[in-house]
Amino acid sequence: MAWPSIRTFLGIPDHLTGRDVVIALVDGTFAGHPDISDGSARRSRRVLAGQVGAEPEAVGPVVEPWPAGAHGLWGAAAAGGTGAATGGAYAGAAPEADLLLVAGYLEGVELTDHERQLVALRWLRDNWRRYEVRGVVTAIAGEYGSALLPWQSEPLRVACEELCAEGLLVVAGTGNTPDGGARITQAAAPSVLAVGGVVVPASGRWQAAAAYHGCRGTTFEGKRKPEVLAPADNLVLPYLGSEDPDVPPGYLCMDGGTSAAGPIILGAAACLWQAHPEWSATRVRQALIAPARRWPAWRALRAGLVDVEASVWWRAEPGTPAWPPYARYVSWRRGAAPARIAAAADAAVEALLSFLPDQVTDEVALACVKLLGSGSPVLTAAALCVLAARPEHISVELLAPHLADANVYVRAAALRAVRAAPHVWEALTPGVGRRLSDTDPDVSQAAAHLAGEMRAVELVPALVESLAEDIGRRRPACLVARTRALERLTGEAFPPQPEWRAGEPLFDDRWWLAREGVAASWREWLATGGRGFAMR
Repeated sequence: MAWPSIRTFLGIPDHLTGRDVVIALVDGTFAGHPDISDGSARRSRRVLAGQVGAEPEAVGPVVEPWPAGAHGLWGAAAAGGTGAATGGAYAGAAPEADLLLVAGYLEGVELTDHERQLVALRWLRDNWRRYEVRGVVTAIAGEYGSALLPWQSEPLRVACEELCAEGLLVVAGTGNTPDGGARITQAAAPSVLAVGGVVVPASGRWQAAAAYHGCRGTTFEGKRKPEVLAPADNLVLPYLGSEDPDVPPGYLCMDGGTSAAGPIILGAAACLWQAHPEWSATRVRQALIAPARRWPAWRALRAGLVDVEASVWWRAEPGTPAWPPYARYVSWRRGAAPARIAAAADAAVEALLSFLPDQVTDEVALACVKLLGSGSPVLTAAALCVLAARPEHISVELLAPHLADANVYVRAAALRAVRAAPHVWEALTPGVGRRLSDTDPDVSQAAAHLAGEMRAVELVPALVESLAEDIGRRRPACLVARTRALERLTGEAFPPQPEWRAGEPLFDDRWWLAREGVAASWREWLATGGRGFAMR
């Protein structure tokens, strides 16, 4: 059986290859596979963004094995791989697009994944015009529950909105778990193109594709995710040590997830710019979404599969361009604090959120305390997020009722405020515990993560008991969040057997069977006294 390539499945016309269009991919590092190397058909450069005065250098093919950078390799190959090692049979969406691989990793420098992404995005902000970059894909898992919070509360989303306002197309996959709004924090930014996925069938017919089990939901600002779909599973990509008889040696028909679907959409955008180099990022974004193929099998995702040929011929309706969110944010930040506070009192939520992250004074914090009684869920959630920047103004009495609020965005913001104020942790542990069984999976995951951070050992039994429910309801993100909290609280760990390997199917029967074993181990541990572990 021969699996279809990305281009074959999507029906991308042969003459659209992304030629002379520069696209950027952000990741920790990138393996120098022949499929993403510099060559006569296109340029491929890599830059270590963390270095002072970093300059892009040509990516040369490295003889296997490739010890690091597999995730970056898969994304780059999906977006613009040449398929060189397969004679071009398994090329990416735009095999002749010029690649700029922005690596946030820097040897000897200790940075979190989020810090690496910020370093890379800021390098791109300062250099995208110089290298004529048209679009970028960036993705990293965010804090649990952060997709329900305003974009101004998350530095990575602020950085993405700044790039969008400057004229770049920013793309991000939504994440691979069905029980969450957007595990990839960038996808929740208003202007970022949020990408979900479909499962490529062996027949290659798009009508036979199933919906991929990715994140979906609605952000604080009302943006529905995903906005467009691309192949996410059964993708033939470079894979070291593969013994898949249905694909060429050195490749694997794999579950690339939205980490591959996002780059494929960026490659599709490169094909559009090849045909219409005058199109703006906004117009390309609209052209990718509007004519996408809708099908009953994906109805739950409320998005369509990208159709490059239809997108090329799509024509925008005349209208006045919207003022970008980042431009509005900057405009508010230039205003006087009293005027912005007064505007917030009149329900101008953007005015209040413009104080984040570094303009939250005592005056602003006290105004937020008053706004908590506004009766507006949106304004209340915004006020809680701003208060989190000045936790000394947070009290148990202030937060307790909001942890039980009927509005999901308020509950998520209340958990963010609790996390910022350790002095209320002990008193609010019962309230956080009740959110472990929240009806919204994002809130439940945020509560589990916070329980671990708070060292709330009295919540260990509730966390253990919830594992079976997560398995029964097939909620992988909730299960992982609770397991990590238990490991942090107890110092114990029960690895799944067999262990999952990158590229293997996510959340299939084998994956869940291994997690049933993990849950059973935790129940046994608790029933036998937790190996001397003592509750408070």
